[in-house]
Amino acid sequence: MTPADERRARPADDPDLLAVVDATPAEEPAQDRAPRRAPRWLPLLALAVPVVVVVAVLGWRAAAGPAFDPDVAGDRVGQVADGILASADGAGFAASGASGPGTAMSGGSSDAPEPGAHDVTVVCASERGRGAHLAVAVAGETVGEADVACSDGADPDADPLVTVLPLDELGAGWSFAVESGTRAAVAVVLS
Repeated sequence: MTPADERRARPADDPDLLAVVDATPAEEPAQDRAPRRAPRWLPLLALAVPVVVVVAVLGWRAAAGPAFDPDVAGDRVGQVADGILASADGAGFAASGASGPGTAMSGGSSDAPEPGAHDVTVVCASERGRGAHLAVAVAGETVGEADVACSDGADPDADPLVTVLPLDELGAGWSFAVESGTRAAVAVVLS
């Protein structure tokens, strides 16, 4: 063996020592690559969600039944009240209107009705058939109260319901108020 300093240097053109190196620069990675593709079901989901919501709302409305129309219910209540007033003996008093949450249908007279017993009749059709409350007062003092039955005003086949509150005597300055928790068409007849 020869010592390390005695070794002969290899020439620069020695093929065992040199390797062929490619001097061209490497290509940069493509910056304009297409973004990652969304799953195929994503557009279907974007279309399906609003369709499901619309179908659910329409189904709920259909299950709830027809909507309450205060004008139609008011006409039906008025017809029944007119029939009651026409069949009453002697002069009477009638008022019709609407009642709702926080709003009472009220009326009255400063004149005393004819002496004797009277019936205060309430004809009512309300939203979803919810009842109402009648209070009759004379000179600010309550002389009679009644829970009022109401038909479902949205049902075209339901006749308005009638509630009668008999009173022994009414004096001057009498009044009434009908309060309902929902929208209602109401008529009050004093006979």
